Amino acid sequence: MALLVGVGAVLFWPALTTSFFLDDYLQSAMVHGRFPGIRGPFALYDFVADDNRQALFEHGFLPWWTDPALTLRFLRPLSSALLFYEHTFIGAHPFVMHLHSFAWWVAAVFAARSFFRRCVTPRAAAFATVMFALAPCHALPIGWLANREALISLTFGTLGLTGLLRWQRGDGARWAALSFLAFSVALAAGEYALACGGFVVAFVWRGPPMRPGTATRRGGLWLFAVPSAAYLIARGTLGYGAVASGFYQDPLRDTWLFLRHVPWRLASLTLWGWFSQDPSTWRWGDMSWPVGVAAGLGLFGLRAALLHVTATQQPEARKATWTLVWGVFLSLFPLLAVVPSVRLVGVPMLGIAPVVGVMLEAAWFARETEARHGVEEWTAIAATLLGFAHLVHGPGRGYVNARQIHTYAAEFEQHASELAKRVEGRVAPEIVVVRGLDDIFFYGFALEALGVHDPRLTVLTHTGHVLCLRTDDDTLDIHLAADSGMYPVSVGDLYRGELRPAMPGDVFTTATFAATVTDVTSNGPRAARFQFSTDLDDPRRIWVGESRTRGFYDAPPPKVGFGEPFDP
Repeated sequence: MALLVGVGAVLFWPALTTSFFLDDYLQSAMVHGRFPGIRGPFALYDFVADDNRQALFEHGFLPWWTDPALTLRFLRPLSSALLFYEHTFIGAHPFVMHLHSFAWWVAAVFAARSFFRRCVTPRAAAFATVMFALAPCHALPIGWLANREALISLTFGTLGLTGLLRWQRGDGARWAALSFLAFSVALAAGEYALACGGFVVAFVWRGPPMRPGTATRRGGLWLFAVPSAAYLIARGTLGYGAVASGFYQDPLRDTWLFLRHVPWRLASLTLWGWFSQDPSTWRWGDMSWPVGVAAGLGLFGLRAALLHVTATQQPEARKATWTLVWGVFLSLFPLLAVVPSVRLVGVPMLGIAPVVGVMLEAAWFARETEARHGVEEWTAIAATLLGFAHLVHGPGRGYVNARQIHTYAAEFEQHASELAKRVEGRVAPEIVVVRGLDDIFFYGFALEALGVHDPRLTVLTHTGHVLCLRTDDDTLDIHLAADSGMYPVSVGDLYRGELRPAMPGDVFTTATFAATVTDVTSNGPRAARFQFSTDLDDPRRIWVGESRTRGFYDAPPPKVGFGEPFDP
């Protein structure tokens, strides 16, 4: 295990040396009093609510197309409290905070190892521990401090599952108490723990028989159901959740929209989890049929190989293997409320890793050495491919993910410093961003951390190439290509949901301009007129565009009657 931890430290080192990233700047602002609205130790995940929505909008931290009902509040009191005191006392040293996140990764690995040993043979458990520890899903929670709650929930959720198994096998009521407590703490860390319910249902449904004299197996369901019900009731009563966002869909509030996205999201998470493949790299779009076909074919082949492997197992071992498979499937459903990402498959990996370990053990350590044909040959090939996916490609992808996080965070920090120099000495500077990237709305908080007083962002588009046409002194028309939108509707915009799309003629008013949508496609507004309250050449304004490689570049408005293109 010491060697495995060392390998993990090397693999995730870029994530450990990452500076603040996106939400980290918001939470730092909350702790140090620079965030609109008061946020205490347990409320660092209360991003947008009734008490600060208007202030965020006026300062440009929310864009002009923001839905007026937008709410982004997540009930994660334990994770929030840990971050609150870290930002208070060691916020100047992100590396120390990342070491804390890495410690939770170590705890999750040890908890998973104990869980695997209760489910499969020692050799399969060893394979599973390595695959779980080096899975790419851990890179972002280690490198993004605000996402640490995924590791904390995973650690305690795994302990809860281990306690449930031990109680089911008659090791005493104290394990039931430990399971109940662990699930409660996991949910206090964050809603990721709800995914553990998939394994709980599988264990209760298909788990091992209870020893004579012990409680019924169904009683184990209450160990998870009670704390989950308490968490959901508190969440609803206190007004937590995501409302009017395209990035999140509440299954109870936006049921039809949630169901509409289930096929693609389920296929994407399946490819990430079982095969360590990132469907977004195939550039097929978020609803493309090839993603579903690839996931379906992969699962069909996996099922055929797994049926052959489990046919050679003892009945109890066979039942345990298929219980884990069902647990993986059921654990995915609580994760479908958000745009899919590899960071979400930590809990499903608790079932994927041991099942793949069972297949590797059967294929690589079989007693028979005769030539294999038919399904036996396919099983060996499938096991080898899965072994490559999780023992070679997965760790490699984890390192790449960690490098990407580090690079993005470093670029963000550098670009924020360059932007701060542009507005140096100004009070309440107005920065007009003609076109920005997905991180543009976090720059205001980064600028405040760098000493810029009361910066105000005015973001016109969040897209690629734009054409700006100036019709008079204070009016700017922006046009995009026919297949583009001013914000990423197709991939789930954080600030406006699909149920209330912008329509031609809609007018959005901010403190500095009124935006009138003039043309809309399936990808959102492709043309709009921006009429500012003062002349576009007002010297108090700084006009810029944002590029991943160039940072912020000058993007002044054209002369009256002329146009100007701006590229990424």
